[in-house]
Amino acid sequence: MDTSVSQQAYTSMMKFTLDGRPYVKDIHDLFAALIVQIRFDTHRYLFRNYANTFTSEDAIQALANLRFSHSVRNPDPNDPSKLLRTTTTTTFNMARDMAKALCQHFVWARLLESAVDQQNRSFRDRNIWQLTPKGLYVLKDFCIRTEIDWSPLQRHLSHINTIQLVQIYRTEDDDQILLGRQYASTVFRAMISGLPLEGETPATPPSRPASIASNDSSSSSSSSSAQASSAPFAMQAGEALTHPVGVTAPKRHKSGTIVRAVFSSLLCCDWITEFCSVASRDEAEILATEFLKQGWIEYQDSKQSVGYVRAAKAVNMVVTGKGKQLVREANQAPVRSATTEVVGHTQSQEDHDDEEDHVDEANVSLPRPSSTTAVDANEGNSQRLKSILDDAQLRSLFKDFLRANFCEENLDFWIDLSTLKRKRRNQSPAMPTQNQKELLEDAYDIWSTYLAPGAPSELNVEHSMLQEMARVVSSMVTIVPTYTPGQVKPTIVISTPSTSQSLRIMLKWFDKVEEHICRLMASDSVPKFVRTPKYRKIQAARDKADQKRDSGTAHQEDNEPRIFREEPEEAN
Repeated sequence: MDTSVSQQAYTSMMKFTLDGRPYVKDIHDLFAALIVQIRFDTHRYLFRNYANTFTSEDAIQALANLRFSHSVRNPDPNDPSKLLRTTTTTTFNMARDMAKALCQHFVWARLLESAVDQQNRSFRDRNIWQLTPKGLYVLKDFCIRTEIDWSPLQRHLSHINTIQLVQIYRTEDDDQILLGRQYASTVFRAMISGLPLEGETPATPPSRPASIASNDSSSSSSSSSAQASSAPFAMQAGEALTHPVGVTAPKRHKSGTIVRAVFSSLLCCDWITEFCSVASRDEAEILATEFLKQGWIEYQDSKQSVGYVRAAKAVNMVVTGKGKQLVREANQAPVRSATTEVVGHTQSQEDHDDEEDHVDEANVSLPRPSSTTAVDANEGNSQRLKSILDDAQLRSLFKDFLRANFCEENLDFWIDLSTLKRKRRNQSPAMPTQNQKELLEDAYDIWSTYLAPGAPSELNVEHSMLQEMARVVSSMVTIVPTYTPGQVKPTIVISTPSTSQSLRIMLKWFDKVEEHICRLMASDSVPKFVRTPKYRKIQAARDKADQKRDSGTAHQEDNEPRIFREEPEEAN
């Protein structure tokens, strides 16, 4: 037997997000494994033939017993200069309902599309399917990583346009999109560069160049200068755009690149779904909402503004001056600036390392700063607060103390938030949507009790944060007045496009508030509480019980029989 061949068997569980979606990496890998195994053919529907396609039943049957082999090369532990090739055969066993649900995720991620109706977003039985340019990119990437022979598939997929997929950064623990200017700016610049100047379809027909092309494709467009300059909703970008992800500019003018400045929210979300590594249009709406939050786009009609973006053909978005400036910044930066910055950073880092050695040696003889005592005291109070909160008896006594000092809302918030977190931990990772809505309703109750404007138990928190929370929470839920007899609380209608994402946002806010109020209680309330007679009495009783237990243990050890060995005396 060849010693370079290894065989391993293992069982792995697929990871799911809070809203029941498989992780994007698993979606892509399973999709590519399916395409590698499936058989492409010509299928007929309503007197028309569709070449290089497969049926819904083909996909379901293939996923029921998905088996494929791939090879990886790893360094030889005995000789690092050599590579060992390991061939792994992977088998997936999947029930029919699970296979159909997984295929639906493929469609939502725009990896597959119906050959009969490309606007159809539902995976149905007796349908014919074909790959999208995004699906082709995922398949090629999988074949390169796993060293699968691409040639048998090439003749079936050579007619599909090649694109370069914009990779979206995600958290490792729950596979959620990382938001913020640093991550969203690259996607925004790529989208503005790739949007078509005309029409409402992000992808171009095969006879025309795609909005996003591979690095070896031409950067010119088939449209003429007159067509580009007369395109509706266009703006001058000022300079030629920089395309780190292989985005091809629609048309280059003497004055710069023509890009689209007004577009529907549907076109925006469809472009993100088809050219970015998002799992669905819901995630595209989350990214578009981030563009809105950053001030790069705004509603053309202020009456339609609701604080977030939903895909709709009748809702138009406009690129703001801030968004135009973001696009221009990418063009004004020199091409070699990135390399220069890296080299300069490396040199400065080396100089800093040399200086750091001298600084460390000099600091050895320096006395500790005078603020160390205060820092240690704060750390001690924080540990005391933790022990108080973890002890039911002390927590109840602490609550009475805070009530007497008119600040019990801090502890009440901590208790309610701990209850919400415990309920979330007890839920299954793939919890149904109804359970997520119930958790979001509980989070809304906490917000309305402690953090909403005019809340009955309002906390002392930074005003700007309270305003931001009020603005976003109003877009997540809608309050319906109570008309049913006996109903105490008003009806809460969840209006957010993504319940799981909204829940994560609110929990992150609550974590910041919790950190703030715990710091306040540790610095202001704990030092006073530990000097109260009731606290000292409980601690004295516990110390006495500990001493008694320790002395009892020592007494028991003293009463245990001991064996002494008498040494014989030496004869004189």
